[in-house]
Amino acid sequence: MNPTAQMDNNKVYYGIGEVAETLGVNVSCVRYWANEFADIIKPHRNKKRNRFFTRRDLTNLRKIHYLVKECGFSLQGARAKLEAEKFVPRRPAPVGRPPKTEDAATGDAESLLAHDDIAIKAEALARLANVRAMLVEINKYL
Repeated sequence: MNPTAQMDNNKVYYGIGEVAETLGVNVSCVRYWANEFADIIKPHRNKKRNRFFTRRDLTNLRKIHYLVKECGFSLQGARAKLEAEKFVPRRPAPVGRPPKTEDAATGDAESLLAHDDIAIKAEALARLANVRAMLVEINKYL
């Protein structure tokens, strides 16, 4: 099989051999990555101590495979890239609601919309910064 092969979606756990075959690497490589990236890959073990991986583990292993084997990242570089990927900016907390005035109390939503527009713009700028950072990273490999 190749790394883009699909696995049986009805299964909850996948054996290390299945995962290795899907990724196109040795079982020892999967075992090594599971040990090196223990914070994001947490295989379940049976009484015989065999490793079984979830779909989430498989997704993370595919990301690691892509970064290490296809993009040429070191394990430390792949770890840093995955850590950066975890960062998802939250919607910025409102700085403060505009004071209630008679206009706002009577239904003048214009002042409230202006405040919401600021939060939306801040979120859009944060997302744009993330996209720019990803594009810079991609351009390094083109």
